[in-house]
Amino acid sequence: MKVLVPAKINTLLYLLHKREDGYHELYSHFVPISLYDSLEIIPQNQSGITLEVDGMDFEEGLQNNLVFSAAELFQEHTSNPFGMRIILKKNIPVGAGLGGGSADAAATLHVLNQLHQNPFSRKDLQDLALNLGADVPFFIDPEPSEVRGIGDVIRPLKHYPLLPLLILKPSFSISTAEAFQECIPRRMKVPMKCVNDEELVRNLENRFEYSLFKKYPELKELKNQCLEHGALGASVSGSGSALFALFRTESEQMEAARKLKRISLTEIFPCKMLKKHFYDGL
Repeated sequence: MKVLVPAKINTLLYLLHKREDGYHELYSHFVPISLYDSLEIIPQNQSGITLEVDGMDFEEGLQNNLVFSAAELFQEHTSNPFGMRIILKKNIPVGAGLGGGSADAAATLHVLNQLHQNPFSRKDLQDLALNLGADVPFFIDPEPSEVRGIGDVIRPLKHYPLLPLLILKPSFSISTAEAFQECIPRRMKVPMKCVNDEELVRNLENRFEYSLFKKYPELKELKNQCLEHGALGASVSGSGSALFALFRTESEQMEAARKLKRISLTEIFPCKMLKKHFYDGL
């Protein structure tokens, strides 16, 4: 079974405080976008898990790969685990704050559940997913959502405005651990509801920007370039290094992409925000 796996952006992200267990409490708005990896799982008669990433067998560091960990986790919770070959094709940039690794892990759980005739409910899968990382539960059923706690409290946001956007990935990546170490938790202002374009743009905020812009001034410059070329608003996604820029129309989006490509070596991905993503087989 083969599926598309979406990335996400954070249109709002507050880091609140560090808990005794070492995790950070957060408040965020997660939105899936039309930038995809592809994941295929082929059941095998022989036991074991093999993983192929972008046409290459993935062996070194296999135990630290989230897709492999998700497959192992699922097998641990099923009575008759089968062997499998997993083929992952990456398009979502890594180290970018777009949730690609978390999304791939969630998709692995989702596909395995379907291949096993759905023994687990959505809530069961989200509980399993939390063992893999804070962002993973959201990707079990990706739709615009308010996310609290450590990623375990998810509430869908109905009537969320959906705009064309550009993802801009600089030449460098930022590790999540590095970003959390640099970010200082701050008090949260009460977010307004986002039911139209103006409210969405007005409420764009990512608390990681304060520290990231100091360490990577080119990120701030890239954000300013987006605004100068017609973006309604722009922000870092997650812990970076990718930025997203929102536009009113697709024509404005594509015109900005053309101009930005002429003045920047940044990778640019035109996308749209998704109302919901389904892991339908291709």
